[in-house]
Amino acid sequence: MANVEVGYQRTTIVFPQNTKGILLGMKKRGFGEGWWNGFGGKLLNNESYEDSARRETLEEVGLHISNLLHLANLHFYFDGALGVVSRAYSCDFTGEPAETEEMRPQLFQPNQLPFNDMWPADRLWIPKVLSDTANYPLGFIIHFNGDKTFKSMNEVEAIQLEGKF
Repeated sequence: MANVEVGYQRTTIVFPQNTKGILLGMKKRGFGEGWWNGFGGKLLNNESYEDSARRETLEEVGLHISNLLHLANLHFYFDGALGVVSRAYSCDFTGEPAETEEMRPQLFQPNQLPFNDMWPADRLWIPKVLSDTANYPLGFIIHFNGDKTFKSMNEVEAIQLEGKF
């Protein structure tokens, strides 16, 4: 088990998919503003990661999702301190994505994700978790400097990042 310091956020990242592509959202405010990302956010008190993934996707893009697949456990460090413990999921969706105050949705083909306008480490871990050959869940430790510039990423066994977070 990984040692987890106090003071981190627990979050989800959700990549809804259908036959037309992968749905991402342009973050319009808050943490990650101006970047494309999956949907998700902070867990509420006593909320499971799966329940948070469903709630956040409904709030951010108006979609009910199904068939959640746990893709990865991620630990994000900022200036050496654990800041975010996250679980990434893919899922199916039906219905029409709706723009909200927080996110503007857009479908992308898997080989045309807008990595130049995403978090810098996304180009390293997202293709691995969206691969047809991945053995889920995967595990990633991602380090940023205090100004949120990317520093490094290590792939680890997901079980090393499991625990009661």
